[in-house]
Amino acid sequence: MSAAQRAGLRRLLEDRDSDGTTLFNRLKKPAKGLTWSHFKNLTKRLEWLDELGDTDV
Repeated sequence: MSAAQRAGLRRLLEDRDSDGTTLFNRLKKPAKGLTWSHFKNLTKRLEWLDELGDTDV
């Protein structure tokens, strides 16, 4: 694992959302019910997850 990848993982534990929870907790949050607005939120979450890095590694 590269230094940049390790730093990205550390950032999940250090950075916080506006409500004070870590980004790691955001990562673990389960999906909500099947509604159009929840689906749109899931697509935003997937985009955020894709920005974290290559998950194939």
